[in-house]
Amino acid sequence: MKKFTLIELLVVIAIIGILTSILLPSLSEARRASQSAVCKSNFTQLYKANLLYTDGNNDKVVPFYDSTLVLKWPSLLWEMYSSVDLLKCPEDDFNRTPYPIFENPDKTSPMKVLNDAWGNDDMPCGYNTRMGGWNLEVAKLTSFSNPVETPMFGDCLFYRLQSPISVEKWYHPKARHLKNTANFVMSDGHVEFGTVSGSIDFQWSP
Repeated sequence: MKKFTLIELLVVIAIIGILTSILLPSLSEARRASQSAVCKSNFTQLYKANLLYTDGNNDKVVPFYDSTLVLKWPSLLWEMYSSVDLLKCPEDDFNRTPYPIFENPDKTSPMKVLNDAWGNDDMPCGYNTRMGGWNLEVAKLTSFSNPVETPMFGDCLFYRLQSPISVEKWYHPKARHLKNTANFVMSDGHVEFGTVSGSIDFQWSP
């Protein structure tokens, strides 16, 4: 039986190294694309949950913040989606070790979703604040002037989502996916991805 020489073995190792260096970036992109798809699916499920909410609330979408200044949309919408996994993005690059998202073990509490002591503030998905709530009139789904161009949910660092030209920069969309893009589900139910700067052209007010 012929044995490999040292030179032949080194050549094989070199070829494997070259192939690995070529394939790894492609595999990494494929993995990120898959994670982005999960994120889009999550937003679609939250959109459907909001549709269910409107059925029992005179066609009004869920407010981003209720009049008590305590309950935010993740808790107000809870009965319609009932899974904290939908609030998480596989590509979230924000360090949330101190602030994990979890279901409130106290079933009697109106605050269904917890973020440590922050109560829903810190999470990778945001809800368009122009939908209304607290000091803004809550929009009716049937009254949207241009639902195709109006974002409902999108990548963010907090529960609130606002145009990138708003003063409160914490609530701007967060580009966390391939090619520095963010995912959005629009008010007609279709999912879009694009740059944060490009989202300026959205019609943010229903």
